[in-house]
Amino acid sequence: MSNGRIRVSDVSAIIQVLEQKTPRASKDSTKGILSLVRQYFGNPPNINSQFVKGAGDGRTHVLIYDIKDGAKPGGLFVKGYFHRVDVDPTSTSSLYSNRRDLLYIDSYPGIMGFDGKRDIDNSMDVLSHEFQHLVHWNYDPSEIKFFNEGLSEYAQLVTGYGLRDPSRYYRNTNVALLDWSDNLADYERAGLWTYYTSVQFGDQFIRALTQNPKSGLAGFDAAAAQSGLSITVERVAEDFFIANAINDRSIHPAYGYPGTPMGSTVGWYRDYLGANGSGSRTNLQPFGVDYLRFRLVDSIRVSFLSSSEDLRIKALQKTDQGMRVLDVRSPGIHTATFRGSLVSEFVLVVYSGKTSGPMSYSVSSFGTGRKSGVFEYAHDDGKTFTNPNTMLRNNDTVFVVFPGIRGARVDSVRMWFETQGDASLMIRDANPTYDISLQPMSGLGQRPRFSGNPVSFAVTDTSRLGTGVDLRQYDIGGYPDFVVQVIYGPGAPHPLLRRDIMQSSVMSYLSLNDQASMGRVMFRSTGDFYLRAYLSPSDIVERDPLLLPERFALYQNYPNPFNQRTSILYEILDESAVRLAVYDLLGREVALLVDEVQLPYVYEVTFNPDGLSSGIYLYRLNAGSFTSTKKMVYLK
Repeated sequence: MSNGRIRVSDVSAIIQVLEQKTPRASKDSTKGILSLVRQYFGNPPNINSQFVKGAGDGRTHVLIYDIKDGAKPGGLFVKGYFHRVDVDPTSTSSLYSNRRDLLYIDSYPGIMGFDGKRDIDNSMDVLSHEFQHLVHWNYDPSEIKFFNEGLSEYAQLVTGYGLRDPSRYYRNTNVALLDWSDNLADYERAGLWTYYTSVQFGDQFIRALTQNPKSGLAGFDAAAAQSGLSITVERVAEDFFIANAINDRSIHPAYGYPGTPMGSTVGWYRDYLGANGSGSRTNLQPFGVDYLRFRLVDSIRVSFLSSSEDLRIKALQKTDQGMRVLDVRSPGIHTATFRGSLVSEFVLVVYSGKTSGPMSYSVSSFGTGRKSGVFEYAHDDGKTFTNPNTMLRNNDTVFVVFPGIRGARVDSVRMWFETQGDASLMIRDANPTYDISLQPMSGLGQRPRFSGNPVSFAVTDTSRLGTGVDLRQYDIGGYPDFVVQVIYGPGAPHPLLRRDIMQSSVMSYLSLNDQASMGRVMFRSTGDFYLRAYLSPSDIVERDPLLLPERFALYQNYPNPFNQRTSILYEILDESAVRLAVYDLLGREVALLVDEVQLPYVYEVTFNPDGLSSGIYLYRLNAGSFTSTKKMVYLK
């Protein structure tokens, strides 16, 4: 306190938050952090100087000091921590233990910033977070980080300090759900998962998970059983992945979050306008998930192949009648139609049901897409906005990045300006290797997508999205990722774009000409600009190679047993004379399903046993020198 960074009033404010009140958004704002965490998670160990649990002074101690973490202005710093050495007699560093329930909080720049301003609230969330760690150690000192950190993230929500927006996790959802690399995306994923389980199973389950002495999956299963729940991580993960894609509890309570929608949306591993496309993944992680989206579709036929029986797939079919969630088999073929519906969106949620080791899969789709229709591509939420950036001058540039959509063409761009003026616009390739922290100079926008000069336009209409630029004459492909570049000038006045400051996954940048110091410098915008691209189906073919089998194969029919009809799936590796027939147990052929030359592909045929008796039947595939026979059961 002698250096002036911490005052008596600061200490009093911290004690008040710990013991008396929390923000309005907490579960009970009339209670402090310590009381709420005890209520929802459990009790701290309360150790004495001999490390005996329950024999301490009954207090949770807080040490406020300048944590030496090398923090610099504008950079990250350690707000606080729990050090298990203080409570763990088995620690190899017990000689350095304070031998008490103890939390640490940073004084500089945590409470007093580098600019000399004080912000107590900025550091209170870390006390909720770290107090949960102290409580958790009391019951399960060896818990895996995913569950432990997820519970600490949820403790911040319980005490009114909110969850992190999951934007970093959503950018790459193909990560092992339970693994930990100690980056911000891990904290987002763990916090979102824990929040989801609290919504679905209640705080009784959260408390049981905290206090169960088993760790990892065994601890999750034990906490579920203790709470009277028949659930597994795999089953919960499936609903969690769907909820992150659609966030709509009106379809099913398991498919969303209460209250306002999450600030960010999942990233698409593949995104198409139309029905034709393909993709593959060689390293789908344990409980990792990919999202593939098809829009402006009339009909679609999707085929899957996988290296593992643990590949799981759900289809989300959105029409005028709403959203349907459907099962998709792998290997298998799934069809969907949208004729007669104005809304046509088809999403595949592809995830690994394995608890360890990666898997591979391939997917191919074909069908009919709609020749007309326009898709609006926006980063803003259309609701919140703030004043524009007034630093922009003549020849300064705004960049807005849009992930590419296969089968799309960029028709136009619309913008919402606050002031009038002149500017020009160019569409460029996005630089996939650009990192603003490593490349602060211009370099985000690469090769132009159309020839000639940027398209000039005048801003006269300052209403919402009142300024538009028609680009249809340039036939600009919407894939791969592209950048819309708005160049200010020539001359004044400079039209100023409005921004949405509520989005945490910002895709907007500024390139400012500051020759007096550094030359042209890139900055990430504080919020996304109100600039939207409008895409339509394209005649440009932007497809990956079609899905082709790697072997001849015949699969078990589905369903089996069956009582009306069943489907038989098989793969043809090379162009071959193919014969697929059904036999009774005496070897008599009772049905010929296929007898023709077929090209390499994955095929599915339907067997209708009309006129046959109930019983066991055999079906045999002959393709060149390949032969395979399987058994099926028909029940009337």
